[in-house]
Amino acid sequence: MRHVIAAHVPGDSGPPLIGHTLRIRRDPVAWGLDRLDRHGPVSWSRAWGTTVVNVVGADAIGEVLTDRDGAFANGPGWGPFLEPFFTRGLMLLDGDEHRHHRRIMTQAFTPASIADYHGHSRRLIGSAVAGWPAGTVTLLPKIKQLTLDVAARAFLGARLGPETDTVRTAFIDTLRGSGTILRAPIPGSRYARGLRGRARLESFLSARLPDARRLDRTDLFATLCRAVTDDGHRFSPRDVVNHMIFLLMAAHDTTTAATVATAYQLARHPHWQEAARAEADEQAGSAAPVDVDRLPVLDRIVRESMRLQAPVPVLVRATTSDTELQGHTVPAGTICSVGIHVTHHLPDLWEQPERFDPDRFTRPLPHPYAWRPFGGGAHTCLGMRFAMLETKSILHAMLRSWQWRTRPGYRPRIDYTTVPTPRDGLPLEITAR
Repeated sequence: MRHVIAAHVPGDSGPPLIGHTLRIRRDPVAWGLDRLDRHGPVSWSRAWGTTVVNVVGADAIGEVLTDRDGAFANGPGWGPFLEPFFTRGLMLLDGDEHRHHRRIMTQAFTPASIADYHGHSRRLIGSAVAGWPAGTVTLLPKIKQLTLDVAARAFLGARLGPETDTVRTAFIDTLRGSGTILRAPIPGSRYARGLRGRARLESFLSARLPDARRLDRTDLFATLCRAVTDDGHRFSPRDVVNHMIFLLMAAHDTTTAATVATAYQLARHPHWQEAARAEADEQAGSAAPVDVDRLPVLDRIVRESMRLQAPVPVLVRATTSDTELQGHTVPAGTICSVGIHVTHHLPDLWEQPERFDPDRFTRPLPHPYAWRPFGGGAHTCLGMRFAMLETKSILHAMLRSWQWRTRPGYRPRIDYTTVPTPRDGLPLEITAR
């Protein structure tokens, strides 16, 4: 396949055996910008043990995500990386089957449903954040625990009890297993631990299916169990478990990545932290409940942080037929890596792209596909509304309770194995207001 792609698309395989894998993991933006400069918006390379076509730039991304010819599929694209850990999750379905499942699932993401989930999670977030200890805090595990608790409360309808550590470990093992390079169930390997994590999640959710069908429950788990289309279609128990595993993981890990990235930028830029805090204090002085949708400064800060560090740096597609992309023929069966994170850093789209400037988002986007942290087209993230509400709610609670900073000159090293997070967990010095 590499030779077939090379006949139509510029590129190179990189160093023997490992290809470009290590360089991508070390600094994906620098690698992607260099790739764009050398080969243009569409190029092939070897990485992660396979040959991929890299797609960078708003125009090229737009072609893939709009997929006017129906040539770019999610399932065979993500499948080599996410199967069997997220079996038949919505992101791995395509065509009529995807539309059918998405149609049922939208009943769990109506504005009323999201407001209900958010109402429960907001109270949990406020009490959890206020209870942090002052001093040096490693933020990543705090946010991971909190987003898991939120996912359990909003999506499962209950706080986790003694099984919290088991479920959290299963989540982490499952996600890490999907991102490992060595894809064989060797005892003790990440892949093997990931398979065990998936099995634990299946058992945990399957045991709770009967209770989830109660009519008095309004959480996402219950809604998926009861959802039925006008023509009588509903999810099987197996469908519900598969979708819940993917949704819980997405809510837990991508929201964690976005929240931690934003907290870091607020630590680096104390004047923006104070601006967001003043806005939060002003709203808190009113009699109405806090509405994080009425915090425009915080909203811009979150969006700019997600530009600088996209929670999902790349989207993966596979071509199901020969197709044209930016003037190149991409053969059927090609894995395509859609560079969201790199595109967020392109100087022809963003003035001084490495500068933190939330006021960018007071102006129209430079291109409809310049900023795409939630994807686009038929597979646009169903949970993006809830994800933004949760991220802003956690940061709002932090702003109301704490001030925080990093040590002078600190810059986190980002682990891109799965969702991008600081390798050291982001140590912060927090003080009570």
